[in-house]
Amino acid sequence: MAPIRRLTKKEIDLLKRPWITSGLLKSINDRDITYKKIAKEKDPKVKDELFKSYKTKRNLIKILTRKSKRDYYTAFFEENQSDIKKTWEGIRNVVNINKKSKTSPNSLNYKNEIKSSKKDMASALNDFFVNIGNGVEEKIPKVNRSFESFMGECNSENLYLNPV
Repeated sequence: MAPIRRLTKKEIDLLKRPWITSGLLKSINDRDITYKKIAKEKDPKVKDELFKSYKTKRNLIKILTRKSKRDYYTAFFEENQSDIKKTWEGIRNVVNINKKSKTSPNSLNYKNEIKSSKKDMASALNDFFVNIGNGVEEKIPKVNRSFESFMGECNSENLYLNPV
């Protein structure tokens, strides 16, 4: 029995993408090894050669990943063209839109009291938003001058936009 190894976050993300093939994974690992060699290398000439190699691998992986993803979704939509639910699921995956989950809090702490019923939470939220204006107004210092005294001089320049 082989030892169990924990997957890294990067490996987990790659497994979530079904168009990433084992060949692409090997190429990605090879690219990453080259990148690590660049970071460790001291000689500028060798570092430059490694960087050229890395850049070539990076660009090739990008091209192959795009092609693989296009092929995957083409096959997916051809296979599920009669199933509208699966089709929309595929569209959501392509444009990266997830179904929004509707969650609401179980309790609310308002004025050092825990509100757990929906009616109490709604009342607490209503009380907060009804009284927030008064609370802010109390924090503003009172001044005996007109608001116009705080304004600067009028701008004498005009702006005119020609009709297009």
